[in-house]
Amino acid sequence: MKGLTEAQRGIFDFISRFILEHSYSPSYNEIKEHFNFASLNAVAKHICALKRKGLIDKEANCSRSISLVAKANLPSAGVKFPLVASISAGLPMFFFEEPEDVFLSAFDLDPSACVTVQVKGDGFHDELLADGDYLIVKKGSMASEGDRTITIVNEQAVFVMQYYPLEDPYVKFISCNKQFSPMILQKESIFIYGVVVGVWRVLK
Repeated sequence: MKGLTEAQRGIFDFISRFILEHSYSPSYNEIKEHFNFASLNAVAKHICALKRKGLIDKEANCSRSISLVAKANLPSAGVKFPLVASISAGLPMFFFEEPEDVFLSAFDLDPSACVTVQVKGDGFHDELLADGDYLIVKKGSMASEGDRTITIVNEQAVFVMQYYPLEDPYVKFISCNKQFSPMILQKESIFIYGVVVGVWRVLK
């Protein structure tokens, strides 16, 4: 993303992550509070600059109307993470023999502690994940209550859900889709590959 100031890059990435998490754009007030700007006018100037540079669009006089302009490629600058595997809902993880590097912009994460996994197919639609999404994952089985995890069941099927510990030996997983009942499993039947700490989506 050449031609962006540090502030513009930060705002663009905040908007991108907010839309992925909430399925709607942040308000000017939410952007102002997140970046501790003195006024909404400062937010408006940055939004106008991002629109002028072709990264976002916005309807006039309409709340939460910021949208991302489709981009065909990953940003050429950012933090480097190893892409180690792909996942498809209900299937085993596919690990690459030779991981490649991907550059994901402005995540405040330690790249030495994280890897990326790419979503294949639309099987994770109910978890608000799309084909081609890059999940930034902190590896390890030490998940905390409410963490979104990549979990392997019976050494085969993989799923992405929120983790909640129960009385030993059980754990519960909750889907983003509230129509799905929670999944309760025994610890011995699962392996938590890692905790999802970020999502990067390439808009097509």
